[in-house]
Amino acid sequence: MSLQTEDCYFESYSDALQQAKQSVYLNRTKSKLQLCYYDGKAQDNALPNLINVPIENFEETLLTLQTRHPTFIVHQQAQIIKDKLSQLHQRVTEKSKTLKKLIRSQTINFNEPHRVYLNAEYMGRVVLRITELLKDAFIKAGYKVKFDINDQLSDMNDLKRLQSIAEFQPHITVNINRIRNDIINDSTFNYIWFMDPTLCLYDNSKFKYRERDHYFYLIDNFVSPLLAKGVTHDKMTKQKFATNSDSFYLESTAQERKNKMVFIGNDYFHVGDPTNEYRHQTEMINELSALFNEQKLDLLTINDLARKYKEKGVIRSHEHVEMFIFTAIVRLEVLKWAVNSNIELEIYGEGWENYQEFIPFYRGVLETDDDVRKVYNSSKYCLLAHPQYFYQQRMMEASACGAIPVVYKDITNTEQCDHLDNILTFTNQAELNNIKNKHPRLDVQQIASDNSYKQLIRSIQEHVNDGLNDTQHNELNN
Repeated sequence: MSLQTEDCYFESYSDALQQAKQSVYLNRTKSKLQLCYYDGKAQDNALPNLINVPIENFEETLLTLQTRHPTFIVHQQAQIIKDKLSQLHQRVTEKSKTLKKLIRSQTINFNEPHRVYLNAEYMGRVVLRITELLKDAFIKAGYKVKFDINDQLSDMNDLKRLQSIAEFQPHITVNINRIRNDIINDSTFNYIWFMDPTLCLYDNSKFKYRERDHYFYLIDNFVSPLLAKGVTHDKMTKQKFATNSDSFYLESTAQERKNKMVFIGNDYFHVGDPTNEYRHQTEMINELSALFNEQKLDLLTINDLARKYKEKGVIRSHEHVEMFIFTAIVRLEVLKWAVNSNIELEIYGEGWENYQEFIPFYRGVLETDDDVRKVYNSSKYCLLAHPQYFYQQRMMEASACGAIPVVYKDITNTEQCDHLDNILTFTNQAELNNIKNKHPRLDVQQIASDNSYKQLIRSIQEHVNDGLNDTQHNELNN
């Protein structure tokens, strides 16, 4: 490691200042600005990442600041600093244990207006946005909400969560791609929404059982991993993406729609993690791409190839082929079909500028929901390309704006779609070429209407009410 890749603790203020001025980000998404701590007396400065932490008050200062801890030491007393970091970690652990014990001892009064606790990582892209939409929907429905988020200088860690939960005493918590059922009261209802193939779904661990845990899954592929973790079917519910009606709607002042198709989304090979680490594995990508275009890439073949690539050391984990690399290839190849179709095309998102064949169609990155809404309102069709499910976030957004979803249906897609009459589908390039001037049988906006955050909140509350009624019934019978 080096000064350029870690949060640092300096003995010298001038060294810390020099490094802090470089404004180094420790990750690709620029959500972690490098911290430069320095020993000695505090100096006047306006740099947010230049922080005074005197060695004599090292642990107490960092506990109070709640910023990320330094991992690279540039100090003559480096071993003392490392010892203090160990003591700091021990204090964090002990403080966390105390807070967990306090939370378990609390009594949550369900006769009070229900409180909801949510948390998200700063700059967490999709997960952060969806958590913010959940927050807004809960507030509109009359709930008190505590929303924790870190910033570019701090972590979103369990100590922060525990402090908030102990103070707020939530009736309901919602976590995306994480369980976190060890930091809440036994009576709190915990909803875990798996949207991505998170590692905890596929490792060798078992999930801790709680009566008031309930699991949402975005795609059917997550059911088997959940069952393998010991989650029973009665603890699972299919939960599609929902529509943010405040940002996506039919504009009354929109110009006439053009007979064009838009694609909005990033190239996973250049943006997605862990997919981007495989983008130079040309032999694997070419083999998968060829099989896909021949429509021979079924789940059995994918699993056989995953075993082969794993044995060769090409991939780190077996599920990376099905859940990441395969989806990236489908998106890339379907876009290649689209550029060779007979309909006007616009491509938006990160990474596509790296492909020469996409340059004539590439329109850059849409920075805001307003930008996305305007594009959808000006377009007749929205292209969607995911092999495993129909109900993508972009489908909801396009539907709300009146753009017709044109959805690729892969041979591996087993998801039930209740809105086939509200969309257009295709399975190969020839069918995509024939989309122009076609319309679905029913109104496209019905999809967004049937999948709103308001409806999701209502479903959660109905589940809470059922759980409370079951508890009362059991108490009366005992």
